Amino acid sequence: MHSNNLATYCLAFVAVLASVAVGTVSTHAQTAIPDDPTIPEVHITRDGKVTISGVKVMQRAGTTFYVRTEWGDGSFIRWVLKTGLQTEIKRRYGDPMSVSEIKDGDYLYIEGVIESGSSLSVNAKKIIDWSDHTAQSEFSGTIKEVTKPSQQFTLAKANGQLITVFLSATSTTVYRNRRPISSEYLKVGEVISSIEGVYDYSKGTLLAQKVYTVIDAHIFQPQNYQGVLQSHPTGNPATFTLRIGGKDYTIITSSDVLILNKTRQTVTFDRWLAGDTVRVYGFIREDNDLLDTINASVVRDMNF
Repeated sequence: MHSNNLATYCLAFVAVLASVAVGTVSTHAQTAIPDDPTIPEVHITRDGKVTISGVKVMQRAGTTFYVRTEWGDGSFIRWVLKTGLQTEIKRRYGDPMSVSEIKDGDYLYIEGVIESGSSLSVNAKKIIDWSDHTAQSEFSGTIKEVTKPSQQFTLAKANGQLITVFLSATSTTVYRNRRPISSEYLKVGEVISSIEGVYDYSKGTLLAQKVYTVIDAHIFQPQNYQGVLQSHPTGNPATFTLRIGGKDYTIITSSDVLILNKTRQTVTFDRWLAGDTVRVYGFIREDNDLLDTINASVVRDMNF
C-alpha cells in the first residue's frame, strides 16, 4: 500500500465528514455518464443526504447491497446500501432495471440518505448502474451480412456504423411490409426501416425484439417476366419452374390461363420442353416469404 496515497484519501474523507457539520458540500449530484465510473467520490450534506459515485457491489442480500468505495492503493470504505419500493433504479443509459439485475462487481452511482442510528448505512432513493451498458434503442439501415440465417446479421446504418444484431426464436418478431415473416428470410441488401431492441453500447450489439423491413411494393404488381423453363408443366391447373435472372420461380396457372406460342396462337403444354424460353404475365405473391411464386394469367413459349 502506498502510504502517501492512503494518507491523501484519508484526509479527503475526513474533509468530507467535516463538511457535514458546516454544510459546505453541494446537495446537487452530477449524474452525467462519467469517463471512468470506477473512480469513487463521496458527498454528504448536513442533513444526511448522500451522493456516492464509484460504488462497487460486493454482495446482495435480498434488497440490501454490501458495497465499497475503493481507491487504487487498496484503501476502501464499506457501505450498507438499502433499497425499497420507492428506490429509482436505472441502467447506465437511463432504462429502468430491477434490484435483482444488479450484479456483484457492478459500479453504481447512489443518491440517498444516511440511515438514522447506523454506521455508513444508506437508504437509497436513486441508483444508476454504470456497469450496465444496455438501453432500449431503435435503428434503421441495410443488412450488410447474414452471419447465421435466422440468428444473426450485421446492420449497416446510414452513417456507416455497423451493429451486430442477434435474433431470438422466442422474442424477435420480423415484419416485411407490415406482414409477419420468418427471420430466416432476411437477406443481404434488405432495407430495415426500423429495428427495436436492447442495445449494448460497450459491445455494439443489439438483441432485436421487432424488425421492420420494406421492399418495393411494385414487385407485387402484374408485369412481364421471362426465363428458362426448368420443368415440364404438370397438374391441373398446371405449375412449372422458371429460372429468371438466376433464381427459380414457381409459376402457378389458373383454369382460365392463356397458353400461347411465339406467334400468339393458343396452344397446350404438350410441346413445352425444359430449356424453352418462356414469357409470363402475372404477379409475385405477397403471401410467399421467399418471393419466388408467381400467379400467371398469360404464359407464352417462345420456342415454337
